[in-house]
Amino acid sequence: MKSTFILAVDDNRFNLLYLSECLSFADYTVITAESVAEAREKLKEYPFSLILLDIMMPEIDGYTYCTELKKSEETANIPVIFLSARNQTADIIKGFQSGGVDYLVKPFISDELLARVNIHINLFNAKTIISKQNSELLEINKKFKDSILYAGSIQKELFKISDFAVKYVSESFVIHRPIDLLSGDFFKVINNDKGSTVIIADCTGHGVPGAFLSIMALTLLNQISPTASPCEILEYLRTGIKKNLHQKSLDDKIIDGLDMGIVFISKDKKNIEYAGANINLYILPAESNETICITGDKMPVSIWFKEVPFELKKLQIQTGDRIFIYTDGIRIILNNTDNEGNCRTRIPCFFEDSFSLSLSEQKIFIEQEIQKQVINGHQNDDITVIGIKV
Repeated sequence: MKSTFILAVDDNRFNLLYLSECLSFADYTVITAESVAEAREKLKEYPFSLILLDIMMPEIDGYTYCTELKKSEETANIPVIFLSARNQTADIIKGFQSGGVDYLVKPFISDELLARVNIHINLFNAKTIISKQNSELLEINKKFKDSILYAGSIQKELFKISDFAVKYVSESFVIHRPIDLLSGDFFKVINNDKGSTVIIADCTGHGVPGAFLSIMALTLLNQISPTASPCEILEYLRTGIKKNLHQKSLDDKIIDGLDMGIVFISKDKKNIEYAGANINLYILPAESNETICITGDKMPVSIWFKEVPFELKKLQIQTGDRIFIYTDGIRIILNNTDNEGNCRTRIPCFFEDSFSLSLSEQKIFIEQEIQKQVINGHQNDDITVIGIKV
């Protein structure tokens, strides 16, 4: 069994002998020192769990030495019990103020001394264990955080805002603000000789689970034909997610999926096609400040109660029209609890209120509003907003 070392510091040899005899019966190893200078040397040799310290010593008093011990990183955590013939209240208070954990007046009762030593040894051992566990947890947390940071860097490379370029349109922007280091939102643009397909998605949850789903969805997107219609893309992803996650019913363990909005803008900028899964599309006409809402289907891209084919909606557009799609995070951050299906929620009005601004100015306006809410601690989901001027 590992021995517990106690340092007894007193200039009286008789007192040191008596302390050693009292504590030896409890299997403690008592190391004695007749001066502070000797005590300093002993501290270099043994891993002490407790110090018994006299106050009245010739070269330096116990109060001063205790203060010195508490200032040193190596000895600050070792508990100090004062043993002294000084019994005035002021003396006892000074002992605690200098860093002592207890104070016994000489002559003391051996049983009382042993009881108090046991208490402080147990507390010291418990603190040592907790400190070690905290260090281990901090190391584990650091490794985990470093791993997440690296995964976040990989994800950012996959969903780089600088790669967001919608061909054949006047302007476009994307705002992407994850709540965690990893994001469950993602976006993608597929350009071909017929036009541009713009995709926005909000995976179930955020952080690590959402990031896993986003990578799975991106992998599936990379497998589909670049000329696939918005409906075909949604159907392909639904089939792929159900297959990969082994989803057969809503009673399954994993029923995660994603909300998704997909808009195709023709090369001639006269027509768009839209299909959505729990995400709506908003058009702000060039000649009006009232948004037109194109609703998506009320079902996710995953297993659902009643699965029906996703509906493809075709519309004509004009030069100067603006198109907006966004994930749920921005609606939540602005405390909008209205029914999304009525198309008159705060966000569309938000676009209308900034109608007079250019698209780039609208982006700044939206980012500033988001930042105000983030500063107040309101963000609780990933935020992605896409704006396009035809």
